[in-house]
Amino acid sequence: MRPDVLFVTLAPQHLSARRRLEDAQSETFTVGTYATDADKVKESIPSRLLSGRYFGVFLAVLTTRAKVAWVWGHDAGFVGSLAAAFRPKLRLIWDISDVNPRLLGNGPGARVLRFAERLLVRRADRLFLTSPTFYDRYYAKLIARTRVKIVENKHSSGQKSEVTDPPASGPLRIVMAGIFRSPEVLRLIDECARRIGDRVVFDLYGYAGRAIPPELMATLAGNPQVRLMGEYDGNQLADIYRDAHLVWGFVDPTENDNEKWLLTNRIYDGITQHRPILTNAGTASGEYVVGHRLGLAMPMGADAVVGALWPLVDPSGESYQALLAQMPDPATGYMRGDYARAIGELLDE
Repeated sequence: MRPDVLFVTLAPQHLSARRRLEDAQSETFTVGTYATDADKVKESIPSRLLSGRYFGVFLAVLTTRAKVAWVWGHDAGFVGSLAAAFRPKLRLIWDISDVNPRLLGNGPGARVLRFAERLLVRRADRLFLTSPTFYDRYYAKLIARTRVKIVENKHSSGQKSEVTDPPASGPLRIVMAGIFRSPEVLRLIDECARRIGDRVVFDLYGYAGRAIPPELMATLAGNPQVRLMGEYDGNQLADIYRDAHLVWGFVDPTENDNEKWLLTNRIYDGITQHRPILTNAGTASGEYVVGHRLGLAMPMGADAVVGALWPLVDPSGESYQALLAQMPDPATGYMRGDYARAIGELLDE
């Protein structure tokens, strides 16, 4: 039986892809997946061109018998729009988790990509975004707000786990989980850990991205207050945060505008695991954290961070307990059929 909706991505095994598919399950329509062994996280654009990945996406959208093609990621969106130009009755959804940094530069290549996006996104019947700031600061000039749905990248209901209380005593444990993309964020961790000393421990789960110098990771490994915990699975979050007190949610707004505009996934780690979040002031993540009473936002500098951490180093103290007490229900960090409703609205038009 043909699906009503075909989900097309070049990262089908990515946790965010699985999260979307789970949340899109509905009694009124079916969702199928474009089958590929691709991994856009590890593959380069030239390798995908040479391997025929993009041609496969083009054919999938061109030949689908589904009513809706749902393409996740900028490259899938570009190729999907080209294919959908030959299918005027096919409904098309663009799903963008991040504004690709290649679109945000000042060089001729970035300008060409932005021009192409401006033309191609017009074919989308819906644009799904994970942060309202993406629309306000970037897409408002490209597509009408009536065709846009903000679906935050919350955790899937299948990831639900028992919430535990933070340890009642120190040292203060701060967890950063994800890909380490910013040298500046890691240097900030290193300096803060050295200045506070044995009253704090940073546990870093994940792996270094291509922008991280090996010598920086060696420096962190030599810091007694920093522990490199290795890669992890999204289903291990309860174990990761069981002994934690805080979530390290800093982004690097000097790297590109996407970092200023996104809502970091670690926000939802903090909500679902009931742990206060530390992040940057002056970013969409910082505004969200403060506005939803999730933790603290501060300037991205060691003086500011150390100053904010010192009152919290005693987890039984008033400062930490006040942060913890104001946090919302962990259930608010999970998806509740957000994608299913958005897709259903499109199918009903």
